[in-house]
Amino acid sequence: MSSPGPVFPSRAVGLCLVGWLNLEGCTQPVKAVPEEAIPPAPAERRKTDMTAQLVGTPGIHRLLDSLKGAPGLVVLEASRAPGLAESFLSPGPTDAPAGRPLVLRVQLTTVNTPDTLSLVAARAAGTRFEFEVEHRVFEGVLGANVQEQAVLEARLAPLPPGRYEVIVRRRELGFSRLEHPEEAQPRTTTAQTWAFTVKP
Repeated sequence: MSSPGPVFPSRAVGLCLVGWLNLEGCTQPVKAVPEEAIPPAPAERRKTDMTAQLVGTPGIHRLLDSLKGAPGLVVLEASRAPGLAESFLSPGPTDAPAGRPLVLRVQLTTVNTPDTLSLVAARAAGTRFEFEVEHRVFEGVLGANVQEQAVLEARLAPLPPGRYEVIVRRRELGFSRLEHPEEAQPRTTTAQTWAFTVKP
């Protein structure tokens, strides 16, 4: 079995990356399942360590654009990738090209102004990319509010042809005092899985 991926420290305004990088985000809406229901990767898929296939530190973006009805996951050739919203609304080909740097984008969830999202971990092993996201949700009364769509973006090194999985685990916590998300208490943990194909 390959060893877990390396730690990628990072900071971002309004977002924080803490701990180690694991994977949280989307194609068409899929049924959320308990984290423990996801089986481990088969042994034959764990032989090749693909940690190096993650380039740099993945990030989370908040978009004002409505992505309703758009695919939850898009994987594009990095040099030709359009803007974040456009990549979902006009995704183009569904198969990624082999031998070229790629960018992976996943719809995570809708967030309100006080909510916070943190990418806790991101790693790659075998043909699987995994992300863990922490979502702190304000449970009090909202005054002025803007809903945004959260999108996870990760850059990938060139991949050999084959089928790949993307798993995003999202831990949701709730807090009731507007300026104190650090007081958030656990609510639910869900996981979503998507797949994409790299063509020769």
